[in-house]
Amino acid sequence: MEYRLQVVSLYEESFAYYLEPGNGSSPLSRMQSALDRQQIHKGTVLYDRWVQPADASLARAFGATPVKAELTADREPFLPEYRWRGEPGMRTVWVVRTRSLHHPIHEVWRLGLKGAGPLRHVIPYGAALRPARSQAVGFPANLIDFATGTRDLWGKWLSRYVDLSDGIAAVVGIEPDRTQPDRVYLVIEQPAEPRTFTAVLAWRDRFRVHDRL
Repeated sequence: MEYRLQVVSLYEESFAYYLEPGNGSSPLSRMQSALDRQQIHKGTVLYDRWVQPADASLARAFGATPVKAELTADREPFLPEYRWRGEPGMRTVWVVRTRSLHHPIHEVWRLGLKGAGPLRHVIPYGAALRPARSQAVGFPANLIDFATGTRDLWGKWLSRYVDLSDGIAAVVGIEPDRTQPDRVYLVIEQPAEPRTFTAVLAWRDRFRVHDRL
């Protein structure tokens, strides 16, 4: 079965623009429309965010299967779409990393995620001591690094926090060094039919506030 994933990183202020309700529409319907028409303004996009499927070691930590993907040729380069083939019911993981450290736009503050339903606005709150499932959760990046290559990360930790009922969820790896950028792990559960998944990441300067909400 063929699946597709669209990923774009925006400045948080640009993302917030689409949260304004318009004409009675849902909060992110205008963003979805702009993505479909490839009309996101280039000046709102962060170009130094690198997207790739997880390697075998990282995929194992998420209880997932590594995949080979290719870019869809007719997409704008600042609105990339990746496609791959896989088996329904299997899980895949995609990693978003920051290539450049030249500016402090390092914190993922909001996300828009689309799987089976409409594009949804979610906030990656930090994982609480009492687990509650969510479509986006913040997790210590060093814990993810420590568990890479084992199956403990998903089985003992993430499976208690991550909600994959819509087919896609995000784990934000929060760096203990606040000068280093967050990482984002997009987790996809492949459905029984072809589907295009969407992830819009809103980044901000982490020093604008003292603590993540």
